[in-house]
Amino acid sequence: MPLIYKLAKSNPDIIIIVQKCFHSLSSFFIVYALLTLIQKGLTKYTLVILIYFFMSWWNILGWTITLLSESLSNSLMFCWIASFIILLKRNDNLSLGFHLIITIIFSFTRDSWPYILLLFYFLYSFYFYLFYLPFFKKTALLLFASMVIFYFQQVSATVGQRYKLPLINNIILRIIPNENYTKWFVEKGLPQADSLKKNFNNINANDESKLRLYRLYKDSTYTHFFNWVATRGKNVYTEFLITHPFYTLFLEESKSNLSRIFVFNLFYTGKFKSYSILSQFVFPIFNIVIVLLLLIILSFKNRNAFYSLPIILFIVFSFNVLLLYNADAMEVERHLYITEIMIQFIGFLCIFNLMEKINLIKK
Repeated sequence: MPLIYKLAKSNPDIIIIVQKCFHSLSSFFIVYALLTLIQKGLTKYTLVILIYFFMSWWNILGWTITLLSESLSNSLMFCWIASFIILLKRNDNLSLGFHLIITIIFSFTRDSWPYILLLFYFLYSFYFYLFYLPFFKKTALLLFASMVIFYFQQVSATVGQRYKLPLINNIILRIIPNENYTKWFVEKGLPQADSLKKNFNNINANDESKLRLYRLYKDSTYTHFFNWVATRGKNVYTEFLITHPFYTLFLEESKSNLSRIFVFNLFYTGKFKSYSILSQFVFPIFNIVIVLLLLIILSFKNRNAFYSLPIILFIVFSFNVLLLYNADAMEVERHLYITEIMIQFIGFLCIFNLMEKINLIKK
């Protein structure tokens, strides 16, 4: 992200133009890629109209005028999916190389993407190993590349200590309010727990009480706590996630907290504008239950690689929810606005694939 912003001369006006260009490119590319899968004219026209209409949704389009990483991350995500579809369709080295380049660029737009890439290519490698061995070598190569990307991302995050603030947020917002969790962390060496509980308990990420947490970041009286987070905190928190599945799977979270997973049109992007006003009355079309039903129907007696894409995307982005919700309790909405986008996109993929499947049956 800093590189792209630097190429735009760090000028906000130029950056916004660049983001709009990437958005337009990704819209065209994902439509082009999907059209390679569809044979019937009616389905093609429906696809073009709905996908372009979908890309006008303010939950996607609004980020293009915001100086945050979300816009380029969204655009490159759609380019990544599109290039993988092209690779599945053509199955040649040129498509593989092109997809690999996009994958590398895309992976560095957000720290969580290397985890997603690793799972995505692992699932597809396993799938092709079982059902289509000739394609296994390409996905195995991509899996290896994702491992290398993951390694460098971990080194980068460790050197830059990018996990430090998210871990502080998790301890204050989700650990300290729970006596049993706090006791477990204290046994693992968490310092100044009593003081943290006294001064920073009952903070809500969605109201003004979070200002107290912001002040904690610069409070020199908690230097011992900050040092523990920087040196041991990450490993201890990882062990905690493994040994406390109720916490990890948010089985103890309230409905109001879980609703943060399915947010859209956040305040960051402001009020919707221009032609996006039309899509505001339509989206979101699908919910999680409808998408699950569509996936079950699509997967019935089906081993086609293209039809498997929405299923694997659903698994991968479900893991994304699990990952990001536990990664930073303060930034859940901003990190997981992508959930509703992917629910709609996967829903469309299911509909298009089912329409094409029906056409093939008629033939």
